[in-house]
Amino acid sequence: MKKSSIVLLMLTGVVLSCNDEDLKVSQSENNKGEYTFNISVSSIQGDTKAVKTGWEENDIISLWFDGATSDPQVILTYANGEWVSAQNDASLNLGTAGKLTALYESGNMIVSSTGKEYQMNGTEVEATIDGWIFNTPYQIVVQGIETGFSGYSLYCEDLSAGSGIELESSEGETEVKMKFDRFGRRAGGTENADGAAFYFTKSKTESEKTFVFYLTHNGARYSYATKATTISGSRANKKLPAFSVDANGDPTAGSKWTRVGDEYVDLGLSVKWATYNVGANSPEEYGDYFAWGETEPKKNYNWSTYKYCNGSSSTLTKYCNASSYGYNGYTDSKTVLALEDDAAHVNWGDDWRMPTSAERDELLNTGNCTWTWYEKGNSEFNGIAGYKVQSKMSGYTDRWIFLPAAGYCNGTHLLTSNSRGYYWFSTLFDNSECNEANCVYFLSSYSIPSKYDRCYGLSVRPVCE
Repeated sequence: MKKSSIVLLMLTGVVLSCNDEDLKVSQSENNKGEYTFNISVSSIQGDTKAVKTGWEENDIISLWFDGATSDPQVILTYANGEWVSAQNDASLNLGTAGKLTALYESGNMIVSSTGKEYQMNGTEVEATIDGWIFNTPYQIVVQGIETGFSGYSLYCEDLSAGSGIELESSEGETEVKMKFDRFGRRAGGTENADGAAFYFTKSKTESEKTFVFYLTHNGARYSYATKATTISGSRANKKLPAFSVDANGDPTAGSKWTRVGDEYVDLGLSVKWATYNVGANSPEEYGDYFAWGETEPKKNYNWSTYKYCNGSSSTLTKYCNASSYGYNGYTDSKTVLALEDDAAHVNWGDDWRMPTSAERDELLNTGNCTWTWYEKGNSEFNGIAGYKVQSKMSGYTDRWIFLPAAGYCNGTHLLTSNSRGYYWFSTLFDNSECNEANCVYFLSSYSIPSKYDRCYGLSVRPVCE
């Protein structure tokens, strides 16, 4: 095993340096999976008096691989002078190489090491964790929501390492305060709390930054932009303005919020279609890409990294009705994604979900909608190629959605973007070919129902009732 070193922390928001004290990393007997972990944990040595002077018994470091942000996939525990590794995610599937993120948390102290490369040596994972950075939890406080106003959500992509943070109200709330860590996970806070500020921490070398907040309510989207900065890890706050709308859903007079669009479009069909893809903020943005049944984007899309298999298309571990495709002959009766595996529902919450194949066919039906192709470079959708799908239903002929030709992800590559589109639906293609799922596929000359390997990264356009 590689050797490990001990860590000291500085509360300055800057990268901390390392010393040379060695500690052994060993493998836990409780490991759930087939991997072993040969990980060197580098210590952190501050230039001034630190809050933490060294690793202590039962300290824990959480690990995520290849962009995952859900529950920790591997846990390192400090015990009897060494780090012991345990695989926490039994479905973990790693490629031959990639990147990991490490996180140490204790109370309000969060220290992270991101973008660290790992290599596979057989089933052994080799990596070095160093370059630790001190991070402060982000906090958002919203005040001034009009009395009786409920069912809203607030989002700001810039506040957590690209994935954004989101909070939602409950019935009857007029004020909300929540904390989130740098991975967008809720880290505490109180509801119906006083105050009207958001807090964030950056390196002292960073300048003033613009933060754009998006608030959604009853299918409409509103935005508010503000600037703020911090010095040497201290907190700075900016108040978010009061928010209220009139009977038409527009911000009331004097409001600093701007209506930027609607979250869904009612085409007069059986469901309402979202205005933009999961991970996007406008109709023409591509958004994120998801393997079928996975709820987080990642960097590598193939069978070796797919969540519900054991490394190949013939070793499926969920949504498998044919023993020839199941791991050790595994089968189940699942053909429709559970909400816990539905990228639309997990990312957007509420009643949002991925559409069914029947809802796809309803949208494709030329008696219901007109599909008009827009070439790359068009002026209406900021040069993004794709289809404008306009309703032909009585009373809804002025309604439309735009589906950008976002391409798809195969391995580490984005292919055919701005020329072809691929969108997942919530059902398997066929019980006998359960390694494939339903999608819609289009290019300039046609749009058709189709199928694709579940491991590839496709777009997701949510629907709601």
